[in-house]
Amino acid sequence: MGLGDERIVNPEAVSKSLRCVICTDVFIDPVSANGPGHCQHVFCRSCIEQALRRRRACPSCNAPMYAVQLVRNIVVQSLLDEIRIKCSLPDCTWTGPQDQLQAHEDACPVLARDCLRRTVLAQQLQLNKLQEEVDRLARECVLREVHERQMESKAERLEMQVEMMEEGNREKDHVIARQRWKLDQVDPGICEARLQAHMQAKDEEVSRMAEECSLREVREREMEMQLEMLEQEGREKDDLIAGQRRQLDQEKEEALRAQLQAKDQEAHGNLNWIQVKRVDWEGDLSVNPSRIKGFQVAVTADGRGTLLLKSITQAAEGICRGPRDGGS
Repeated sequence: MGLGDERIVNPEAVSKSLRCVICTDVFIDPVSANGPGHCQHVFCRSCIEQALRRRRACPSCNAPMYAVQLVRNIVVQSLLDEIRIKCSLPDCTWTGPQDQLQAHEDACPVLARDCLRRTVLAQQLQLNKLQEEVDRLARECVLREVHERQMESKAERLEMQVEMMEEGNREKDHVIARQRWKLDQVDPGICEARLQAHMQAKDEEVSRMAEECSLREVREREMEMQLEMLEQEGREKDDLIAGQRRQLDQEKEEALRAQLQAKDQEAHGNLNWIQVKRVDWEGDLSVNPSRIKGFQVAVTADGRGTLLLKSITQAAEGICRGPRDGGS
C-alpha cells in the first residue's frame, strides 16, 4: 500500500508518475526490475511483491518479472522526498518533506503523548488486574477464616465426644471389673458345666443341620430319578406315536398300491366291477359281498377277487362269491 492523499499537504500537485498503478497512491519504498531488457516500471514494494505471487509478470506491460530482480529506485525516491506530507497523528500540525518524517516521529510530542497515554492505559489495566487479584485474595482469606472457625467448632465437638467416650469406657471397665469379680466368686465347676452345655447345644444344632442337608440331597436325587422316568416315558410315547404313524403310512401305501393294481387289471379287461349294496357289516370277508357296507369288490373270471375299500384307506384281500354264486 502507498501513501494516501490524506497524508499529503497538496495531493493535486503530485505527478501521476509518482503514483503506483496497483494501489493508485503515492509510492512507498519504490522498486523496479533491475538489469537491461526490463520494463523499468516502478511500483510500491509491498504491492508488486503481492502481485508477483499471483502472476510473474509486470502489471503494466505483462513483461516477465520476478521478485529477486526488484531493486529500490533511487531517482523516484529522491522525487518523493521533496513532497511535503503531514504527520500520521491527526492532532499533530507538523508538515515537511517525506525524508524528515522519521526524525519528526522520533521527536513528535503528540506521538510521545499517545505513547504515554498507551503506557498509562496499560499500567491502569495492570493495576485493575492487581486490584482484582487483591480482592480475590481478600475473599479467600475471609472464606479461610470462616472455614477455620468451623474447624475449631468441629474440633471442640470432637473433643467433647472423646471425653464422653472415655467416660463411657471407664464405666464399662468398671462394669467388667465387677463381672470378673463375680465370676471369680462363682464355683469353677458350674462355669465348666455351663460351657459344656453350650457346646453340646452347638453340636446338636450342627448335627441337625447336617441331617437337613442329607434329607435335601435325598429329595433332590429322588426328583432327578422321577424326572428321568418322565423323560423315558416321553421318549417311549414318542416312539409309539412314530411307529403308529409309520404303520398308518404303510397301510396307506398298500391301499394305494392295491387300487393302482386293480385299475391296471381293469385296463387290461381282466376284471368285472360289481357295486356292493350298502348294508351293515356282520361277518368276515368270505360272506356274500352284498352284505358288506361301503365296499367294492373286484371279481376275476373264476370267482376269486379282491375286496376294495371305499370309505377307509385299509386294503382287505379275500375270497368273495361272484355273480355265478348268487352274488349281486
